[in-house]
Order: sequence, then C-alpha cells, then structure tokens
Amino acid sequence: MIQQKKEVSSNYLSKKEKIMLLDLLRNGRVFNTDIARKLKISSQAAGRMRRDLEKDGKIKGYSIKLNHDYLGIRTFVLALFNIEASNENKVMPSNLVGLYKVIANSITHIGLYAFKSLAEADQYFNSLIEHKDKIKVIEVCIFPIEGVIKHCPRNLFHNAIQEFDGKGICRSAEFPAMKSNWKHLHENEKEIIKQLIKQSNISCKRISSKLNKSISRSGVNRIKSKLENCGIIKRYNILLDYEKLGINVLAFIFVSPEPEVFKMHEELVRQCNKSKYIIGCYRFNEEVALFCGFKNLNELENYSNHIREDYNNLFKIKHIHIVSPRGVIKESFNDLYYALLEN
Repeated sequence: MIQQKKEVSSNYLSKKEKIMLLDLLRNGRVFNTDIARKLKISSQAAGRMRRDLEKDGKIKGYSIKLNHDYLGIRTFVLALFNIEASNENKVMPSNLVGLYKVIANSITHIGLYAFKSLAEADQYFNSLIEHKDKIKVIEVCIFPIEGVIKHCPRNLFHNAIQEFDGKGICRSAEFPAMKSNWKHLHENEKEIIKQLIKQSNISCKRISSKLNKSISRSGVNRIKSKLENCGIIKRYNILLDYEKLGINVLAFIFVSPEPEVFKMHEELVRQCNKSKYIIGCYRFNEEVALFCGFKNLNELENYSNHIREDYNNLFKIKHIHIVSPRGVIKESFNDLYYALLEN
C-alpha cells in the first residue's frame, strides 16, 4: 500500500523556527551563534534553518530604522488615489514609504509618504496635476512626525508566530534614546549606514570588505556602536511575509475620535503600541487612520465591531479600506534613506 505523504501548511513553523524568528524580531542583527546557543544546536544548523526560512520566503529581508528627526523627516502624508495599475510608477518617488492596492473600492491605492517639509510635500502633489487624467487624488491627509503614533508590524508578527502556542505579545528592547547637539555625519558613517540599509544583518567584516578595507572590521564596529548609542540607528528589523505567517487581510480603518480622545494622547499611544492588530496609527487633523493586519475577514469584522461597541463613545468608524497582502506594492524607507544620505 502506498503511504500518502502528509501535506505541510506553507505557514507551518517548528518550535525552533518560532524561537529564531522571535529573536530576530527583537534584534534583526542577532547572529546564528547566539541563536544556536539558545536552541542548543550548532551554528551551522542554525544557519541552515535561517536559510530555509529565507528560501521559503517567510524571511523577506533585513532592514534598519534610522532616526527620522536627525534625517530631517518632519512631514508625513497619507494619500488616497484612484489610478490604473499601469500608472503606479507615477506615484512612487523616493519619498514613498508604503503603497497598497485597495480591494473593490473607488479608492484603488493608498500611499504613505515622508518629506522634509510641508512645502516639499505640496510641491510633489502639485506635480501630479499633469497626470490628472490618469491619476485622481481623492484625499490627502497631512500630519507632522508627531502624528505617527505607531509604524511597526512587530506586534502583529509576534502574535502570528506565537499564536501557535497561545502566548501573548513579546516585548522588544529599544536602543538608547537620541542625544542632543548633533554633528554632521562623516563619509565613513554614511557609507556604513548605506551598507546596513542594504542588509542590516551584514557583518562588520563584510562591511569592511565592501569598503575596500578603508576601515578595519574593528573600526566599522566602533562606528556602528557609536551610531546606535547616540540614537541615529534606532533599530535593526527583520522583514517577514504577511501571508506566509497567516496574515491574509490588511485594512486601513479611518476613525473620527471624540475631542476627549486627544486629551488622553498617552493612553492612545499605549493602546496602539500594545495592540496585536495595529501596524500603523496616524493622526491628522481630528481623525486617526489605523493600519491593521488580521488572519481573515471574520477577525477584521470582530475588531471593527469591538471599536463600534466598546468604544462607541470615543470613536466613530468612517471608512474601512481592505488590502490583500499581495496588494502591498512597497513598504520600506530604504529609498528615502538613500536619497537623504546622498544630499
């Protein structure tokens, strides 16, 4: 009798893989030797496990978060478009940090942009007028950097990984706070940051090699540590695949808060940071946009009902725009970081 091979789900994770991913979510630069020590396996075995996760697409890459204040990023824009797919490239300058294709809606795309100033943002969106027949700007929501209450999918990823075990949210340590009295970056510092933007888990030895050994491995490590300690480098991130972790629905939920909500700003920040669904929270004028991720539509419906029923006196849902994980066209600050470092 032929034994039928057991089918393994694409989003299945072994216990050791979960531990590895959770460690990488805490610090995207954690090395195989550190993970191997925790798992009580060889560093070669840890390396094979990581390569398998990368090959399978669960790990999409490694990124870095820089200090936006230091880079001069002060203005954000959430823009709602109606455009044809063939014209997507016309709304994708280096300032674009996120572009999402909306499912079955008069709003076809939502873009998140970051600029140095309001004038720079105005200049870009005024430039789209020449494409007005092909690109319709439905709404432009402008807010300062202080309006970015949250912009990070780590809680969502943590819970997608840990739900197999029924555990809660895993907290992550932050790098030291930014110090004042900044000086301009030296060329060596810029070059090291550029290498870390390309691949944040690159070794100091490899960076030295790529810079033709103009800086020694120990010199690279000293500069990297300095950039971390003074807060220019805020975090090393890992990029995971929404769909392969069982996150099948993304949604922009636009809510209109009552005035008293803004008096409880710290509580709003706390609730957003601990939420297992909220990837991004953006406050503009007297409205808030929540960018969230869910396993399925039922979970989205339960969450929206939770807002309507439990927070009815604080929030009113205005619109919900649904995005498939495959509708994530861009989600990265890298192009903007490069552009700013070249200036």
